[in-house]
Amino acid sequence: MKKITNNEATKENIETEIADFLKNTKEEDQVIIFIAGHGVLDKKNNYYYAPYNMDFNDVTKNGVAFKTIIDGLSITKATNKLLLMDTCHAGNTLDIEETEEDKTTVSEEGQRGTITKSNSKTPKFKVSDIVTSLFDDFLSKSGVTILSASSGSDVAYENKELSNGAFTSAYLKVLKSKFDGYFLDAEKIKKTIPLTDDFISEVLKEVMLLTNGKQTPDIREINKNVIIKAW
Repeated sequence: MKKITNNEATKENIETEIADFLKNTKEEDQVIIFIAGHGVLDKKNNYYYAPYNMDFNDVTKNGVAFKTIIDGLSITKATNKLLLMDTCHAGNTLDIEETEEDKTTVSEEGQRGTITKSNSKTPKFKVSDIVTSLFDDFLSKSGVTILSASSGSDVAYENKELSNGAFTSAYLKVLKSKFDGYFLDAEKIKKTIPLTDDFISEVLKEVMLLTNGKQTPDIREINKNVIIKAW
């Protein structure tokens, strides 16, 4: 396991560690990448994770591109790959119109970032809400299953009492419930918890409960041709 936090979480370190850590994986391994913090979009609605040395005036300069993360996961030999993203704007951006116009940001207490608003007209529905049902048997091009804290147009909230984002708190709560009790001993942590449809549904519902419906998680991509472990 590799953990990168605080001032060590620079663009350069994150990208280097992803490449170095994954290069020795085997086909039978499962890879899980978890990111938490701020997520932003550029004018073309491309996602960037904000590292310690982020330049918010130019998100492409020091931001870690979504493509970079996926490319790193795509080259690994491991078949089972899971990406958990607890940031704003981490989900599908199919529901957002591209614009070259300046965007304004609005921040509320408890948000893990800002919500982007453009002058473009808001579509009548979010494409990301129906992507999963339309392409239920679709094999992700990257082969990575991706659970996002929010849709591409929305923010993610944090819970100060739980010291985590709402998505992370929900994921951990559902995960611990599968261990037959919250006390974990050496034997229990050896147990394999599959990432089933029911598990994902429980996480999504828990996030909405924790945020009073303000935050709706997104299944950005899903690869149902492999068996993913939540733990």
